[in-house]
Order: sequence, then structure tokens, then C-alpha cells
Amino acid sequence: MVAISRYAIAIFPLIAVLGVGLGTSVGGRAQQPQRHPHHDIYADLFENGRYRNEGAKGVPCCGDDPINGDCEPVGSAFSILPNGDVLFISQRYRVQVVVARDKVLWMTLRGGEFSEAHWCGRLRAELVQSELNVHVPTTLNPDPVFWTFCAIISPRNA
Repeated sequence: MVAISRYAIAIFPLIAVLGVGLGTSVGGRAQQPQRHPHHDIYADLFENGRYRNEGAKGVPCCGDDPINGDCEPVGSAFSILPNGDVLFISQRYRVQVVVARDKVLWMTLRGGEFSEAHWCGRLRAELVQSELNVHVPTTLNPDPVFWTFCAIISPRNA
């Protein structure tokens, strides 16, 4: 019979727990990444407020990143400014994001009725340089730190 130290017995469960927390199991296999919990409700929505099967045009709201997601429900954590622009409070980044009034879609998001408003965007620094200079604020994307793909507010009493 092989003698096992009582410390080895106490450490094995700790290693197993840490391995799961780091995305691996004791057997060394990596776990599949979890899908972002809200990605499905945004997956087929485009910046013109239409869904993929309804004549969608432009850029997808969620950027097609099922792991991290670009979209989040913000509930009623927004305020409309005197000029019509909207301040959304991002739970992901824990800051206010300025969204141009012309970027807001006034609609009820299918599957997202649990939240009065939704914001889809990312840090400008995370975006790849393209034909459009995403690192410079514009009239349609005035926030200096964040780029907004879509912003959705459900019309009240509609």
C-alpha cells in the first residue's frame, strides 16, 4: 500500500477547484467558453433597427462576438439630455456613455423586454482601424472613449 500524505489529500480538492476556475480540469482539458448571457437577443439585430431576416442593413449591433458580447441591458440607467442625446450607464464598464440621439433606436427589443434600454458598444481602443476613423469622436458617435454600434430604448407607454 502506498502512503499518501494528509497534505496531498487536502490539496487535491483545492487544485481541482482552481483548475475549474481557470478554465481547465484536473485532466488537462480546456472547458468551452460560456456564451455571453444576452448575445442571442442581439445576434440578428442591425443598426437600422431591423433583424437579419427583415431587410437588415449596416453593421450588426452585437458585433457577432458570442463570448464577450458588445451589448448589454441597462434597464432604466439612462437619461435624455436637453439636446436629445442620451447618457447610458454601462454596467460592463461602470461609466456613462454619451450616445447621439440619431443613433438611438426607439423600439422594443424582441427577447429584451425585461430591460427598458440596451446599449451595444465597445472601447474605441479595442476597435480595429478601418476606413472610418473609429478613434475620433463624430456627430453620430460623440463619446470620446466608446464607440456605439446600437442603442435601444423601448418607447414608454407604447
